[in-house]
Amino acid sequence: MRKSQYRPAGDDWNAVGEDDSDRLGAMMERALAEQLAERAREAERLYRAVLEEAPLTHDALHMLGVIRLGLGDFTDAERLIKRAMSLRPEYPAIAKNWALVRNAIEARDRRGVEIVSEHALPLLFASLATGDGRERPAKVSLEAGRNMHIVGPALDVAGDGAWLMQRLQALLPGPDRRFWNAVPCVNEGGTWQALDAKVIDTAFGRYPRDGLVVLAGVDCDTDAWLRETIDRVLIFMQPAAPSRYLERLRRIAADGARSLTLVFDSNAKARRFGGDHRILPPPIDAHEYPPVTAGRTRSRSAIVTIVTVGQDRRRVAVADDAEHLLALAKSAGRLELVDPGPLRHALGPEPSVVCVPGNGDPCRFICNADLYLHRIQPWWSEEPRAFFGAMHLGVPVLCHRKSIYAEYVGDHVDGWCYDDWADALSIVTALRADRPRLEAAGRAARAKASALFEPRALAISYDKVVHAWSLGQ
Repeated sequence: MRKSQYRPAGDDWNAVGEDDSDRLGAMMERALAEQLAERAREAERLYRAVLEEAPLTHDALHMLGVIRLGLGDFTDAERLIKRAMSLRPEYPAIAKNWALVRNAIEARDRRGVEIVSEHALPLLFASLATGDGRERPAKVSLEAGRNMHIVGPALDVAGDGAWLMQRLQALLPGPDRRFWNAVPCVNEGGTWQALDAKVIDTAFGRYPRDGLVVLAGVDCDTDAWLRETIDRVLIFMQPAAPSRYLERLRRIAADGARSLTLVFDSNAKARRFGGDHRILPPPIDAHEYPPVTAGRTRSRSAIVTIVTVGQDRRRVAVADDAEHLLALAKSAGRLELVDPGPLRHALGPEPSVVCVPGNGDPCRFICNADLYLHRIQPWWSEEPRAFFGAMHLGVPVLCHRKSIYAEYVGDHVDGWCYDDWADALSIVTALRADRPRLEAAGRAARAKASALFEPRALAISYDKVVHAWSLGQ
């Protein structure tokens, strides 16, 4: 009687007898079940056992490659998936996984490029200040009748540009401000409509032709329409790799022929670029966060619940802090990893760690935490929404002192700054024994965020910076 339903779609097991096929089929079914249950090591053991007996098993090669990719072994993942592709015509699932492997290897190989590019950013602005010898057009303000064009990215993989564009539409309304690639919204009837129906389409002649241009990040596609008639551009600097900053800023500035003004959400980030730039807090929408008592399920137990975001959405990278996160989890009593990515393989079996699938909204998990951990990342990939969302929810932030957002944390008042992992562990251990101190910091964090992101004050500060820039000030 047949014990397993699995059989390869091709001729992988033509040389294998029926009894052995039945046994190998059962192993493949168990391996897939273990993989779906995110028990990667057990699934890997079973796939490798199948390949020892039947080395041409396409599905085992493919799935083992996926597991190795998740564990950060890009070289082995490339070898396995490439071998699987040689045995079967390409199909969408394996093509997607092959692309993920190649992107991961490319990102790994570009680390040196990003380090060099990071050091080159201040030099870029020194060179742009001198220009290329061409005379810039005289500054003309909005009061001379010019329009202001606010442009968002047409394609936005990480979602940062779309979020910023939506916030700019709310913070910078006005008859002289035209929004391009605007974010759709839902009206009261539940149907989709655009806040401003303008979508840049150079083939049909729809694009900003003159006036002043505001960009929601360097990834806005400007190459086809940013002409000499536009002499000044203001850019709200969203996260991007240093090499991307170098490439896009140079092209937008036309090698110094066009004036650029950059707006950053922290002084620390602005200093990475050199020069004189504008600083505004990130445009956090206070209405997205519930009152401090809404939905709060915190207990007064000795356990401290820490929440952090596991996976970087902007780059393919292998986390190197699993050991430290595990130590924090054991010290605190509970660590919730939102969108854990490959970290689930290292931390998932630990009882004090809970892996939460990512859904683009980490704040709905943060609201029930005691502490938000802002993990160590390259400065250019740091994301502000979870950081400031935690503060607004009354959850103090445990932040590395070298973070570009550390300047927003009042150390030992509304949060904590740490120098290294040993320091972070010491802070968490002390807080577990001093819950009143933790709760007081949460109240202070909420008060700071409420003042920082009060809707009217935030709108005034954004409008003031943009208006001053439009007047050439």
